[in-house]
Amino acid sequence: MKNGYRSTEFYITLLSILGSLAMSVQEMLPPEDAVIAGAIASGLYAISRGLAKQQGVCCLKTED
Repeated sequence: MKNGYRSTEFYITLLSILGSLAMSVQEMLPPEDAVIAGAIASGLYAISRGLAKQQGVCCLKTED
């Protein structure tokens, strides 16, 4: 399993947060919506990392 910062999920989350920030600065997106978008992206990233870690543990188990 890759470290968090080496995963594609991390970079997709980072780009979505930076994109919403850029749109907010350019007044294309209200700041409140940019915060909501960042929170959703962060939450989905946390869920995806949790699932990846859960699958990693699950797959390493062997039955004796």
